Amino acid sequence: MKESVLILSQRYAGAVLGLAVEADATTKVGDQLATLAEVCFPDAKARAFWRSLKVPADERRHTLQDILERMDAHGLVRNTANLLMDRGRFELLPDLVAAYRRKVKELSLTVDAKVTSAGELDSRLLAEIRQGLTQMTGKSVSLTTEVDPALISGIRVRVGNKVIDGSARGRLEAIGRSFA
Repeated sequence: MKESVLILSQRYAGAVLGLAVEADATTKVGDQLATLAEVCFPDAKARAFWRSLKVPADERRHTLQDILERMDAHGLVRNTANLLMDRGRFELLPDLVAAYRRKVKELSLTVDAKVTSAGELDSRLLAEIRQGLTQMTGKSVSLTTEVDPALISGIRVRVGNKVIDGSARGRLEAIGRSFA
């Protein structure tokens, strides 16, 4: 993703989230924006429709209004979609949705963590991992798990950009790098 797209998406998402919080509609607006993005951008052909100069702007706008009407969109969702359309930035919508979701998690003090292990982990161990990550980050942790037998043993935890590698494979790779 281009940096300019990321910056614009974050700015729009921040503004929309601020208004959604004021309207006490954070979840509804987020869900409807996500639905709108799924409906308008399910594939490359749909993306081409919204970006095409061959399709008259009035036709794209009419299509958008029809979709917004059918989904009984919240006023903030309507205004956001129309603003993006007016500014020629409607194709930012999927990126805006992703940025909105990240900002909602930051606002709610939740962080995503992914635990990869060589085998299935029991619920007691997952609870301990979640508790440790909560203490480490100071945030509530949304935990997902994945099994990767290539780790040999141990676990690898990813929290945002940070990776904590306690796997046998990670230790072996580190030893290998020390000899190189």
